[in-house]
Amino acid sequence: MINRRQVSERVYVTLTQSFTEFEQLLLSSLQRSPAPLRPYLGHLARSLGKNLRGKALLISASDEEQKVDADAIKLAVALELFHLATLVHDDIIDDASTRRGIESLHRKFGRKQAVLCGDYLFAQAIDLSASIDMDRETDGFELVSYAKLVCIGEIRQGSNNFNFDLSVRRYLSTIRGKTAMLFEAALAGGAWILGEKDHFEGYRKLGRYIGMIFQMMDDLIDIEQTQEMAKKPILSDLNAGVITLPLILSIQEDELLRQELLRQKETSHFEPQKIQQWIFKVGGDKKTRTLANRYYQMALAELDQLSLGEQKRKQLLGLLNKAAGK
Repeated sequence: MINRRQVSERVYVTLTQSFTEFEQLLLSSLQRSPAPLRPYLGHLARSLGKNLRGKALLISASDEEQKVDADAIKLAVALELFHLATLVHDDIIDDASTRRGIESLHRKFGRKQAVLCGDYLFAQAIDLSASIDMDRETDGFELVSYAKLVCIGEIRQGSNNFNFDLSVRRYLSTIRGKTAMLFEAALAGGAWILGEKDHFEGYRKLGRYIGMIFQMMDDLIDIEQTQEMAKKPILSDLNAGVITLPLILSIQEDELLRQELLRQKETSHFEPQKIQQWIFKVGGDKKTRTLANRYYQMALAELDQLSLGEQKRKQLLGLLNKAAGK
C-alpha cells in the first residue's frame, strides 16, 4: 500500500508515486474494460507510447514539496484516454497499417469495431474527468472543452488535405488546435489541480508552445528518419494528404516542387525518396528547425516567468527538451 498524506480532505502522493499510479490506472482502464471491449482495448494497451501528456500534467500539478493531489492522476489518465481515442480515429481516417510498430486496431479487428472503441475511450475519458472534485481555487479548465477544440482542429486539418498552397500561418493555426491543444490541456489541467491562479495562463502558454514544437519535430521525423527508426514509411503524412511544415517551407522556396507534387498526386503515386531529397536540397528541414527554435525560445521565456522551484523547473525544462529532441 502506498503511503499517502491528506491535507484539507485532499489526498496527496509524491510525484514519483503519481507516475506509478498513473501508469497502473491507465493500463487497467484498458485491460480491465468491459468484456466485449477487452480484446480490442487490450490490443491498444500494447501500443501505448511514453504517455508524455499525462506525465506533463502530473509535473504541472506538483507543489513545492513534489507532492501531487491524487485527483491529478485521474485527470492525467483521462487526458491519455482521450488522446488514445484520437489516435484510433486518426488511424481509421488515414488507413494506417500500424501504430508504434503494432498493427492498427482497425486493420486487426475492422473499422466498425475500431470506431466504437474510439467512441468508448472518449466517453471513458469524460466520465473519469467528471469524477474529479470540481471545487478548485482556479477556474478555466474543462477537459471536454479541449476535446471539442481538438475535434475542430482535426476537421480543419482534413479540409486542407493535399492543399499544396497551405500557408505557414494556416499550418500553425491547425497544429495549435490539435497537437498543441493536448499539451496545453496537460499543463493547464495540472495548474488547475494545483490551484495555481497567478500563473495559470503561463502554464497554458508553455504547454501550447511545447505542443507546437513537438509537432514540428514530428514533421521532421516524417522526412528524416528511416522507416525502421520511425516505425512508419517516410512521408507517410503526405500519403494521407497531410501537408507538413518542411513541405510547406520547401514549396515556398521552390515552386517546381509544388508542380511536381501536383503531378504525382494526379498519378495517385507519390515518390517519397524524390520528395525527401528535394526538401533537403532547398532546406525545408533546416527552416523547420529554425521556426521550432523560435518557439523553443518563447517556451523558455514563459518557463522563466512561472517562478518555479529548482526541481519543478528542471522537470518542465526536461519535457520541453524532449519535445525539441534535445
